[in-house]
Amino acid sequence: MKTTANTVKKYLKEHGYETKNIRVRVEYVGYGSTSISITLLDLTLESQKIENLVKKGFESVRYDEHVEGEILSGCNTYVSCKYDYDVLENAIEGKYSSAEEIYTMLEEKNTYDGIEIYENQTIRAIAFFKDKSVVLMNKNKESFTRYHRHILNSPYDLANALVTLENIGHFGTY
Repeated sequence: MKTTANTVKKYLKEHGYETKNIRVRVEYVGYGSTSISITLLDLTLESQKIENLVKKGFESVRYDEHVEGEILSGCNTYVSCKYDYDVLENAIEGKYSSAEEIYTMLEEKNTYDGIEIYENQTIRAIAFFKDKSVVLMNKNKESFTRYHRHILNSPYDLANALVTLENIGHFGTY
């Protein structure tokens, strides 16, 4: 059966996703291989979850049994999922002024001590100027388990982190 954008959207609907803010593009890229590109127009949709779901249902990659990690040419189906550039940039632009203020405070502090910039039920996010990162930590104050990090080289990076945290609540699965 040939994979189409409608097939992928139907699959997403069957798994509980409203697809009006999801664009799907299916291209046949040569040697019988297929590329499924998903673009999300809503930042509250978790790209990693959607990508993993579609991979589970459609991705098929053939590996060489003699060379570890070598992908065979042809008849593969690849899946990628990302946020729409304009939607993401507009959200980052909206957070830029508050990110500049926080970044300026971090610069002035110029220590390895961080500033808490976000908190939800399970995690808190701490921005560190000297480490050039935003680190997600377990909200339980006794536990200093670190999760994913987000690079912090500019106010733009911090605005991007704030948008991600406020819309999704984390930087990836952990």
